[in-house]
Amino acid sequence: NATLLNPELSKKIILSGLDLISFSFDGYTKETYEKNRIGASYEKSLNNIIDFLRIKKELKSKKPFTIIQVMEFDDKLSSKEIIGISFGCKSGSPLWKRLIS
Repeated sequence: NATLLNPELSKKIILSGLDLISFSFDGYTKETYEKNRIGASYEKSLNNIIDFLRIKKELKSKKPFTIIQVMEFDDKLSSKEIIGISFGCKSGSPLWKRLIS
């Protein structure tokens, strides 16, 4: 859960030898995310993931393989951009997209 990440925990996870980590991000928009993750902050969670990836890069670590699963619950969505990467969705059908680093 990215809401609990901080730089110290991120570094511990990266240096632990973990092979894979997956973060779920329940919505492309602040409104959708915070509706589905009651009490969570869209900006804080997103920044925690970005910081995790930055720390991983600074440590020159290939592990853990990092997946960010973004599920959009808005069937009106056609395409969005998050963390500088564009995603496309088919309206009316559930579609998982993954950010992989």
